[in-house]
Amino acid sequence: VEWKGDWEGAVKRLPDGWSAEMRIPWGILNYPQSKTAIRMGLNFQRFQLRTHLLSMWSNIGAQGFYEQEGTWTDVQVPQEAFRSKLSLLPYLLPGLSAHGQSLGMGLDARYTITPELTAVGSVHPDFATVEAAIQSVQFSHTEQFVQERRPFFLEGRDFFNPSMKINDIGSFFYSNRIPTFDVGEKLYGKLTPTDTLGFLHTTDWGHRTDVVARYQHDHSETARSGLMLMHKSEIGDNNTVGLFDHHTRWGKAGFETWWSLTSGDNAGGNAKAFSMTYEDKLVSSAVQYYDLTDNFKVSDGYLPFNQFHGFVFATNWSNEWRSGFWRSFQFSVLPLYWKHNDGSPYLEGPQGGITFDTRSDWRFELDFTNMKFEGQRDTNVGFEIHSG
Repeated sequence: VEWKGDWEGAVKRLPDGWSAEMRIPWGILNYPQSKTAIRMGLNFQRFQLRTHLLSMWSNIGAQGFYEQEGTWTDVQVPQEAFRSKLSLLPYLLPGLSAHGQSLGMGLDARYTITPELTAVGSVHPDFATVEAAIQSVQFSHTEQFVQERRPFFLEGRDFFNPSMKINDIGSFFYSNRIPTFDVGEKLYGKLTPTDTLGFLHTTDWGHRTDVVARYQHDHSETARSGLMLMHKSEIGDNNTVGLFDHHTRWGKAGFETWWSLTSGDNAGGNAKAFSMTYEDKLVSSAVQYYDLTDNFKVSDGYLPFNQFHGFVFATNWSNEWRSGFWRSFQFSVLPLYWKHNDGSPYLEGPQGGITFDTRSDWRFELDFTNMKFEGQRDTNVGFEIHSG
């Protein structure tokens, strides 16, 4: 996860503006190996701090349609630029306290198999030396999400979780559920230009074992499918989760779904979700349906809302102006209509907000919530003004 900044750059002022030139070595990039010429995506962007304007050479739009990026054709990637590399990082940590002496030791390893496929391992990691994430003290109806800070779990984390584009109800794999382990291995990256893999295995000897595996195949630039398997083995909590997800988009309209099954102690249910989206230049909207049975259990996941079924409607409208007093605005509204599986009310009502930014760095923000949770109405309105 360290930044590899082995590149050179130079900038020059010209009568009509400025120019920039960079030289980036192949050795610090992730690229597919090929003996024949290939086609690669290419784009450049510039953020101007004075005006807070983002410009792109090939505009992919506010919605991030990456198939609209530029293309670099007939690229002959160098065969000698990459070499498989093994990195080892041992540690020794002696300690002295009122309880006596202690000695900790362990080893971290990292092996780059290909430019796009990496294996990492850890023996007796010392997570006590990693700064912990601070949990908010703000009131919440559910368990709060805490950001992961441990390097072993941070590497390749994007290869382990499916998610929907507009809204989601949590994470199927929440690495904070694994407090520590004695031995851990991870493999992540691209097997081919269209196939990705994430595999993780940890063992706390005599206590528990966790396995997470996810495979994804890109059918096209706008369609992909994935399979995921998770297993936790611990006395009193054996849990297995299988999941299939599919994401596709035709122009501005998209469809996403996932379907999951669980088995093990106090488990055996299923969950499913369906989402229809429409993403225009200024407006994006989604209609989503969730259905989680009462005995759907994901021991290594973060699903703060469970045992319910219902709809989510989401709309976001935003715009940006390149000149004038106003710089940008954004309006969003998200009504939810969720019920317990016995038909009783669970979580219902709208929430949203509107934000305006001026060219002189002032922000005016209005937020509102009018939700009924377990029959209790919560109504909140907040107004904020920011400068700078």
